[in-house]
Amino acid sequence: MTRANSGFGRVSETRLKTAVDPQPLRDALRELVPSSLIKGELVVSLAGEIRQSAQLSDVVAWLAQSGRSGTLIVTTNEGVRALAIENGALLGAYTSVLSERIGELLQRTARVSSEEIDEASVMGAIDGRPVGEVLVEAGRIDVATRDSLLARRAEEIFYAALRVSEGLFCLVDSTCGLPALPGARPSLLALLMEAARRADEMAVFRELVGSFHHVPKRRDGAALPDDASAALRAVFDACDGNRTVEEVARECCLLEFEATEHVYQLAKKSLLEIAPPREGSSLEEALRTIADPFVREEPPQRRRSRSRRPRVQLAG
Repeated sequence: MTRANSGFGRVSETRLKTAVDPQPLRDALRELVPSSLIKGELVVSLAGEIRQSAQLSDVVAWLAQSGRSGTLIVTTNEGVRALAIENGALLGAYTSVLSERIGELLQRTARVSSEEIDEASVMGAIDGRPVGEVLVEAGRIDVATRDSLLARRAEEIFYAALRVSEGLFCLVDSTCGLPALPGARPSLLALLMEAARRADEMAVFRELVGSFHHVPKRRDGAALPDDASAALRAVFDACDGNRTVEEVARECCLLEFEATEHVYQLAKKSLLEIAPPREGSSLEEALRTIADPFVREEPPQRRRSRSRRPRVQLAG
């Protein structure tokens, strides 16, 4: 479905001379988002099109200041993200983007193997239990680790939603049955401030590290000082000239923002050289690069080679 023939497009093109029938928008929403998020009749309070990164910040700021509750649903060519909001705080979050699912976070930060996650996913699918709960009962992680990862995952989904530079969004009055976060719920205003800090810092990082798919390599003879942190040393050792920044993050059990920060620090000290992305990147890599608003433009010769790639259109 394209924007032009979706309910979003049809409603936006309607002249508001009389009351607009919301049914086309509701029908489009049911086609765009997973059925697990559809709980009864949806009342759409706000909908629009995203044309630039951080555009949703104004919407989230309004939600925080007004104390509104509901679910902010964002759909892009990557997938669907949903933020359940209640009284100016983040109640819960959902994503269909594979790299943002809980299994990916468990692999990166809790050192749970992909085989263990696959087994937990199968067991959870049988009796309807979340993956985290299965791993807790199996003794693979403890409750505190699970709760911490769930909270961190929700925040990362929030930041990813705000970085969207092209897509569609809508606000529905229902929380769509999203599970509530354990413990204290983060304030939307605090999350907005952190998102702004990350955006500013990532713009600086991109001056040396062009994207998640660039390839860092240790310079000949480069060595870290003895007082370098363990995390920085792990990233330095992983930069072998074969792994991308994203693969370095996975190898070091870091999220991409953290890994990019470390790679930038090492490159700024002339300990690393940054090579362009490998030729023949997969479609998933191409989509994620397009979705990164801080990706620097390539030199003209790279731009010509990129133009031969198939054009990717929004799913919505």
